[in-house]
Amino acid sequence: MSQQGIADRLNELGVASPLEYKKGNGSKFRTSFQKTSAAKWTPVAVGRILKNELYTGVLAQGKTTTPNYKIRERTQKAPGEWVRVEESHEAIIPASDFMLVAALLKKDTRIGSGENAVYLFSGMLFCGDCGETLIRKSVSGKGGAKYVYHVCNTHKKGGGCTSHSINDKALYDAVFHTIAAHIRACEEIGKVLAAIEDMPLQQADALRIQKRIADKEAELDKLEKRKLRLYEDYNDGVIPKDDYISFRAAFAKQSEDAEKALIRLNQELSDIVNNRAAGTLWIEHFKKHHNIQSLTRAAVVELIERIIIFEGGRIEVVPRYRANYENALRYLAVLSKDTSEERRVG
Repeated sequence: MSQQGIADRLNELGVASPLEYKKGNGSKFRTSFQKTSAAKWTPVAVGRILKNELYTGVLAQGKTTTPNYKIRERTQKAPGEWVRVEESHEAIIPASDFMLVAALLKKDTRIGSGENAVYLFSGMLFCGDCGETLIRKSVSGKGGAKYVYHVCNTHKKGGGCTSHSINDKALYDAVFHTIAAHIRACEEIGKVLAAIEDMPLQQADALRIQKRIADKEAELDKLEKRKLRLYEDYNDGVIPKDDYISFRAAFAKQSEDAEKALIRLNQELSDIVNNRAAGTLWIEHFKKHHNIQSLTRAAVVELIERIIIFEGGRIEVVPRYRANYENALRYLAVLSKDTSEERRVG
């Protein structure tokens, strides 16, 4: 729901606003902003709560300051300058929920006239060419039937991009089947990772990669020394300029290849570490939606980072925790390759 919709709903349910709650608990707090005898919920109050880290167990202090002791007027400090204490008290909101809400607050999630809930894909659709959001449009057809589609905002404003128009039903079907398949894939990855988590092979794999990293670092060190000796030989007139240029280029290419290999090896080692224990918690996030039957707004925002629409109807669904998913696939691919090589050698 929108922040206004949340405020209206709380007022309908008779939930005490923050001010009324304080008064009900004996506080003498007063404010000049109160317009009625009983203070109501407002979208500002809702937004203030949604952005407050205090509910996640984080205590943030030092948010304001003064230029010097002579000036009493306080100014706001940048969030990076605040004093933040993690786990200072018991959290009542999971950090993952807070982060999800923070991400949603940055999106364009308007609601239609007369509606109190955000549209299913509101703030999630982006143009594959200009990067702008897609907006929801509807037209009435024969017999009063409503045709709903989405179109690039840049195109609608006459900014030059193409329409990227897509039917709402076609979009729903494509996203639903894609995310359902992704959930099944995450479940399969989880089963495989759980099976190999305690295998001695995993530790042996890490040790093997660490040895290869050490060997590659030694190779880079050797190449650097060779380049230094090469320059000294050229400077002393031991080798001609043409040979110097040729050898220098060859050493530079070898160093570049070794550095790329080192990056890959460090990534493989990171994948092994990250896919143990806490590294697989992201899979549980998708497993909660096992056997999903339909898309709801909650499912869309919990499972999907964004949906990119390309001209011609091609759709790319970017799931949440995409980096974790790709790391797991890369790790399993490396593990499978190493196992195959061991069997072939054996």
